[in-house]
Amino acid sequence: MRLYLGDICGVGLSPDGYPVGIFAVTENDAERQRIKAVPYENRIAIEPDSEAGLPAYDAIMISNDSILVCSNGEQTNTIFERIMRSKGVDGACITGHASDVLNELGPVSDKYKTPRIFAATDTLGYNLGIIDKSGIFVSRWFDLRQIEPGFVKTVRTYEGDIQKPQAPADPFNSPLQSLQLRGNDPQEIAESLFDDLEDIGHGLTVATAAAVLNRGWELASKNRNRYI
Repeated sequence: MRLYLGDICGVGLSPDGYPVGIFAVTENDAERQRIKAVPYENRIAIEPDSEAGLPAYDAIMISNDSILVCSNGEQTNTIFERIMRSKGVDGACITGHASDVLNELGPVSDKYKTPRIFAATDTLGYNLGIIDKSGIFVSRWFDLRQIEPGFVKTVRTYEGDIQKPQAPADPFNSPLQSLQLRGNDPQEIAESLFDDLEDIGHGLTVATAAAVLNRGWELASKNRNRYI
């Protein structure tokens, strides 16, 4: 069976114990493969080929005071901006804003009704969420240090066979919810994540992105399409 994972968001700890955020795109549709992940100063954007007719969006956004938001669409900016406008940011604040934004937007308005997903951390705690056509599921706020160093906890848009993918029945409890990381700097993580997802998804990985907080956030990506 060829597994199809769709988009993947995750947060966790590098093998050295530093906070990490990851994002990945796996895609079977040739037209939707025409994208790449591009790091900027405080974000990693998913940018399509100018002729692909696909929306660009920020997949990872970071702040200097350690907030990271990761998602698979326009909700990244909205969640991040609402958090940054808040006073006394904590787990309840982040969870509330993320839940509100997912409820307001619903699944993506494409022919697939693609689920919207997110992961967020303030480097002390984290949570994950998804909204699909059956409803919204947002995890409680967890202690980031409960994650074993070298692993990320993830949420993904799809599971099952590539011929008939569907939103995860239990998005926070599956064999692939925890992914092992190889390497400590963001480029090593992005590249090894790309290779590992290639093995899991049999060649469908399009782009991976990683952010690692050491003295400050550092960003990197790996793309199948280098010349878009």
